Amino acid sequence: MAASEGTSILHLMRTLIRHRLLTWELARREISDRYVGQLFGMFWLVGQPLIQMAVYLVTFGYVLGGRIGGGTGENYALFFLSGLVPWLTINDYLTKSVMVVRGNASLVKQVVFPLETLPIKALLGSLFTQMFFLAGLMIFAAIAHGGIPVTFVAIPLLLLIQVIFLTGIGLAFSAVGTFVRDLREVMQLFSIVGLYLIPVVYSIESPSVPAILKVILYANPFTYVVWCWQDVFYHGAFVHPIAWVVSSILAMGTLAAGNALFQRLKLYFGNVL
Repeated sequence: MAASEGTSILHLMRTLIRHRLLTWELARREISDRYVGQLFGMFWLVGQPLIQMAVYLVTFGYVLGGRIGGGTGENYALFFLSGLVPWLTINDYLTKSVMVVRGNASLVKQVVFPLETLPIKALLGSLFTQMFFLAGLMIFAAIAHGGIPVTFVAIPLLLLIQVIFLTGIGLAFSAVGTFVRDLREVMQLFSIVGLYLIPVVYSIESPSVPAILKVILYANPFTYVVWCWQDVFYHGAFVHPIAWVVSSILAMGTLAAGNALFQRLKLYFGNVL
């Protein structure tokens, strides 16, 4: 009974609520310490992903004429950015989560330290940057649609689904990454090819997309999250209702599984650090 309670989502929530101030302070330090001593300092917090977004947009939207995959409607830039904004956050967090426990070995070895706060503080750091781009995307989408789309009311739900989903993935990856160092290299490789395995630079409905790639896209859980973002910002309508259901189920299932794995493996973190 005690073991099942310790691996439950309720136990996780209680732990995070109890240590919410510690989690927030760790997240604040991660954001500020990352750029301490650099010439442009906090500019890189927004500047680096902004430059990355601009390069992608120019390459796919203008150099290649926004014709990759087709079927993207009249505003390719909005289609592309609607999927790229969440992907940059997902990619950033996945890359950080696999090393978050190893990177805080001194804290892990403390007997009473709440280890669950480590992947969460990394997630908060990634979400902080995303909020800047979310604001810009909202403005861009409102201008493109000639007004505020009714789907904007679903933004809180969209963010909640994403946070729950990433929390579960982060707990699992941070736990496994403590034992399997190769996972960092795997995630670095995935960060390169991952953009092309979700419907961001092209539409899955396009006839030019090979059948095998469509299978991969449908099997990729991040595809459904991206579809939800495109519904809210690009389509301005819920054209992928199944994606919302699938994303919600995946989010809760991933959180439960990721938390259970983290709670079981955290007992052995000190042995490998």
